[in-house]
Amino acid sequence: MRAEMDEIVSALQGYLDDSSDDDFFAIGGHVADLAGWNRFKPAWRAALAEREFALTHFHMRELTRRVGAFKTWTKGVPEVEERVARLLQRLAEVIRDSGLEGFACVVSRRDLERFNREISRDLDIKALAVYGCILEIRRSHPTDDIELILDRMTGANDAIALAEKYARSDAYYPCVNNFPTTVPLPKTGNTGAREMQELQASDFLAWEIRKNCQLKKETLERIAPTEPSFGSVLMNDWLRERMEHMVKHNIKELPLHWPPQRRSLTALHDAPTSTFLWHYELLRAADQLRNGVWLPPSRRLKSGAPSAARSQR
Repeated sequence: MRAEMDEIVSALQGYLDDSSDDDFFAIGGHVADLAGWNRFKPAWRAALAEREFALTHFHMRELTRRVGAFKTWTKGVPEVEERVARLLQRLAEVIRDSGLEGFACVVSRRDLERFNREISRDLDIKALAVYGCILEIRRSHPTDDIELILDRMTGANDAIALAEKYARSDAYYPCVNNFPTTVPLPKTGNTGAREMQELQASDFLAWEIRKNCQLKKETLERIAPTEPSFGSVLMNDWLRERMEHMVKHNIKELPLHWPPQRRSLTALHDAPTSTFLWHYELLRAADQLRNGVWLPPSRRLKSGAPSAARSQR
């Protein structure tokens, strides 16, 4: 499989990964030309191998759960948490300096379920996230030859096939009709995120983007991000949470950094990064622009395209 990946000759190559919890599902990753990826891979390996980290691979789940490569990185110990912050900052610097472009799409499970129920649609969360991520890629690279590799994900082939249907029925953004070749990693095999630095970086971005939405969940459930007052409501919610944190832990002073997001995500945004969130209002707007059509006439699909597990009602 690794040999097949190395044979990709498209002008741009991209690597995507998913990240999910009970509230949000995200697809994210990076796109670059061959020169960019050739700069990135040795730099990523070298950063992980630096003396204070001494790592051979990186995975956000292992880091957050302190298992695998991070089993000795005891959570809550100040010097260890500082090392974690330095690691994430260092990896974000590698992504930036290598010239990678980040793209991601997050879907609110709550809002998608509401939309499907109220509008009588049956949009699939994984396909919607893949489509949204590729839409962001195509808005930046409307005509470039691109090949994408999606890390292992249950139902990946069906999600990609259905995402292509969402894309080919999009008359508002015709650039996404030019759906790039997108290949999932096989469910079995010796090649995966442990061996592919490109997917480790994708895992980093997808996790951070989803986590950022999770941190804003309370605000997002009360007001749409498209509302003019969203910023002020978010600030008030954040200040209240910080004050409650200070009282609970008897903290006299606490530095405040705006916007309210993890420093590692701020560092990732030093590289070009395009993301968006599928929330209820955006789903309604997209549906209206499409006149409720999310599937193209069958004649417009590529011959031999795999059938999707779900279809529009």
